[in-house]
Amino acid sequence: MYLDSPIYKGYLETHKETKQLLLPRLLDNLKKSDPSLNDEEWACDSFQTFLYGNGQEDLANQIEPHINNYLGSLGYPNGLSYDTNSWFNMYGANQYQEEHSHIPMFFSGVYVLNFDPAMHTGLTFISRSPAIFALHRCKDVYPTGFPEATDNIELKLKEGDIYIWPADRRHRVAPQPKNLKNNYRVTYTFNVIM
Repeated sequence: MYLDSPIYKGYLETHKETKQLLLPRLLDNLKKSDPSLNDEEWACDSFQTFLYGNGQEDLANQIEPHINNYLGSLGYPNGLSYDTNSWFNMYGANQYQEEHSHIPMFFSGVYVLNFDPAMHTGLTFISRSPAIFALHRCKDVYPTGFPEATDNIELKLKEGDIYIWPADRRHRVAPQPKNLKNNYRVTYTFNVIM
């Protein structure tokens, strides 16, 4: 039996075309908006936006088979009815996302639209068992098959990849480098609602 959160990883086959289509639209949207505006409930510094009628619905349709694959791998019945909501997150110099979860949603995920591993920060999942990790660290023992004995997990993002996880899994995005010049870290973020 294994109790840690299963994380799905897939690849959007149309990534190059999707990036060519959506990234210019997102950057244009950023120029027309106040990038310092974000939801009052969030303690973050990032830019959230939508492209309804400009490609977001097509992207949602391309993500759906990945959601279905993930749900199937977890033993959910085929044809299970669910909804999604989605938006784009854009991070410039010094911008970040605070630690959070997506409860009361069932699952959450991201599609990595624009990401340079040499410049951008990844996605950090917060340790579910900090006390267990601390005990192992005191003894300088780090088992590879016992995730509860590890510190926070840094997900090494790759452009074009899709990641899905249970919505209660707390995560954050560390601040982007301060010398980042107009090279935004961009993800399409979504929730699965049952």
